[in-house]
Amino acid sequence: MSLPETAARASLRSDGRFCIVVGAVATGASGELAEPLGLSVWLTVVVGLAAIVWGVFVHRLSRSVHWSRALAGVAGANFASGMGLAVFALTPGGARLRLFAGGLLALAVLWYAVSQAIIRWNATVGA
Repeated sequence: MSLPETAARASLRSDGRFCIVVGAVATGASGELAEPLGLSVWLTVVVGLAAIVWGVFVHRLSRSVHWSRALAGVAGANFASGMGLAVFALTPGGARLRLFAGGLLALAVLWYAVSQAIIRWNATVGA
């Protein structure tokens, strides 16, 4: 297994686990998080469950034969999600927790997007 492939698979596994943990926290603490985030409880649960499902999917992609294509798709999804989280963090209606949590999650997700793009770029340059 090449170094870029090893890094790609590790990144996908880590990204998947991150999504599962964040989704579990959002789902489990939806009652406490919803109001300070300016969301309804049911929407917080739905977002949390979606994050868990996405995390399981991404984690399973780490075993894909087409790891480079999987990494590119997940990096693109992470970029879009990170930008969406940044917009969410900056919209009015959720006070400090929305700014802090949304901003922190946006940075984390965008970090995954950038690191995955770098891994993919290194894989294509080295090929």
